[in-house]
Amino acid sequence: MLHLIRSRKTQGNKFGFSQRQVENNFEFQPFNWPKAAWGGEQRGKLEKANSEKRQELLGKWGGTTTAKRDDWRQIIKDGQAEQWYKPEYGKVERVERNQENRLNTHYVSTEKGFESRTNLLADFIIDATGLDAEVKANELLNDLVTRYNLPLNSLKRLTVSNDFEIKEMRNEKDERGQTYDRPGRMYACGTMTFGGPYAAVDSFLGLQYTALRSVDNLVKAKAPGINYLNGLSSL
Repeated sequence: MLHLIRSRKTQGNKFGFSQRQVENNFEFQPFNWPKAAWGGEQRGKLEKANSEKRQELLGKWGGTTTAKRDDWRQIIKDGQAEQWYKPEYGKVERVERNQENRLNTHYVSTEKGFESRTNLLADFIIDATGLDAEVKANELLNDLVTRYNLPLNSLKRLTVSNDFEIKEMRNEKDERGQTYDRPGRMYACGTMTFGGPYAAVDSFLGLQYTALRSVDNLVKAKAPGINYLNGLSSL
């Protein structure tokens, strides 16, 4: 098993007095964000920060992490000891089949301090590079941003308020300049808003939190038929 990683990981991210542990290129953290980013001190800190500061904080809190499970760690140790698991480091340039119908991955390695091109032969490839979540990669979102000239945050996602409203999409007056009796608002959630006021937007809890903040904002705006989601009304 050949594991191609972009770069060697020897030191975990730091924030304040805390630092994540690293072992065999894996950075340990039970979830993709620290607990305080979900509903504690870090959530409040992110809300108050500007776009550039948010990018800095998210870079320190997040990253590709895994749970510190003994059985997972032992698999890697066994694989290295028995030589059936080997990490490689570099960036993929292209993949093609050779004459034996095996997959040949050409990549640029920077492991020795300078760029060198090499390749890996394999029978199968498991692609775990993740999705391109920038709004321009989505036709619907790209059309929305282009048509209405919407601003993007520092991570190239939709800019939203702390209540997850896209304020530039407010529809308050008609073509004659008359104010609507029921002006329109638009809210966004999920990974398309990553880089905004909440770190864990791409999660079940994040979607619930976004909905709660959006509904509360609509109540404050006196939207008709909308009430606060307290325990009873939520049920």
